[in-house]
Amino acid sequence: MRDRLTSYASSQPSILLFSGMNGGLDGSYNTNGFRLHGEQQWLKQLTVDYNYFEMLGIKFVQGRPFSPAMASDTSSTVRPSIVNETLFEMLGKEAKLGVYNEAIRSTIIGVVKDYNFETLSKKIEPEQHVLAKGYEGYFMFKVRGGEMQRTITNLQEAWKQITGNYPFEYTFLDQSIAKMYEADKRWQRIVQAACFFAIFFCLSWALWLIRHQCHQPYQRDWHS
Repeated sequence: MRDRLTSYASSQPSILLFSGMNGGLDGSYNTNGFRLHGEQQWLKQLTVDYNYFEMLGIKFVQGRPFSPAMASDTSSTVRPSIVNETLFEMLGKEAKLGVYNEAIRSTIIGVVKDYNFETLSKKIEPEQHVLAKGYEGYFMFKVRGGEMQRTITNLQEAWKQITGNYPFEYTFLDQSIAKMYEADKRWQRIVQAACFFAIFFCLSWALWLIRHQCHQPYQRDWHS
């Protein structure tokens, strides 16, 4: 199905880029463990398609993205991957472009700038990208401005033909990002409500003390 969608996307002038991934743009990923210098470490892994980095504007600091022109990018022996700066730095001097890395069991072909694949409130974790070779849960289309609705309508028809009338569902990038922040927004509302209650409670307690003291009989201690 991916190949047919790729072919369709390339035939449509209104579709500027096509890509796909497993996980999602709402912070979904796999967590994998690995051993580094005898210690247990963890990384986040995303399975992505060609054009993923260009689609999302993710910049490279070293190396290159996955390319259909490179036969080695689909090699199960080479096992190419693209890592973020955090993971590359964690691997230390053993991390070299084009060299198989025993710790993460892959050959690093590129290093991308750290980017937030979770909410901004979370620390950027070590991240590894591997190339999708079969199933993909999400397909992404970058559409030329002013042609969105027509492109979606045409894509829906093509989707029915390609998938045999499988349900067509879509979302926009800004909606996916907003969904990722829903939990943060709910927590923010809870915290704000709790702060209001705490402030209100403290002020009420202070007013009670003032009133209580004002109604006490006047007393004065005399000291010799």
